[in-house]
Amino acid sequence: MGHAQKEGVLIGNYNLAWEVIKNLNLPDKNVQDLYLNISGTIFKQGEKIEFFPSKAESALDVLIYGGELKDAYRFGEAQGSSPMNINKNSSIHVRAGRSEKDKIWSILRSLQSKILREGLEKQEPLTESEKEMITSTQFPISSLMILMGQWEGKNVEKHVSLRQCAEIIAFERVAEYVEQIVKTLLVQTEASQSKQIEQESFESFKKGLEQTLVRIERLKLDNYRKMSEKQKIIQFLIDIEKNLRDKPGANL
Repeated sequence: MGHAQKEGVLIGNYNLAWEVIKNLNLPDKNVQDLYLNISGTIFKQGEKIEFFPSKAESALDVLIYGGELKDAYRFGEAQGSSPMNINKNSSIHVRAGRSEKDKIWSILRSLQSKILREGLEKQEPLTESEKEMITSTQFPISSLMILMGQWEGKNVEKHVSLRQCAEIIAFERVAEYVEQIVKTLLVQTEASQSKQIEQESFESFKKGLEQTLVRIERLKLDNYRKMSEKQKIIQFLIDIEKNLRDKPGANL
């Protein structure tokens, strides 16, 4: 193995985004393709270098909320020693229930059902997806679960929308993957750039990656603001419940 390979620099033929995305825990092909569109990629085969700029804004919406991304890039197939190819002008459709927001909402509803059945039926163990969400998010899941248990499911949706909570958690998760992918692509692009003639094209691609990171950072700040607001509302309602617990006639 040469020095460049030991240092993680791609040599020979490559699809830059695929070299990063293939190592992530993303079994859904549509999800892999959407992250490809968010980051963009550089495809090198022989002397040919092709640049695929980011479609971050529209691809993010489809990944989080579902719907269709038109004129999309899709990973094709790797042929022998050739890199994973790219199909252009494709369409990616994320149906209802398969968006990141819908997946998180389904997990929250499952947790809610288990909390409401606790003590009435045999306790159900947490699924792997439930454990993963609980341990990976900064959202106050434990406080939300306490609130659900206190109210026995009544008025939770009225005061704390589970869909809004799911949207916040979904974006948090997506942003983490995007940053990981784009930061790695930036390092690889800079490492490959010095060995290429097309400096202007590399600079343009790098600028697109940097703009994606700036956009994600801005959206993250707004998402953290929403998370903080939810946390304050949830804690306020928990405190109200504690104060009214000894007043049988009181209702929220």
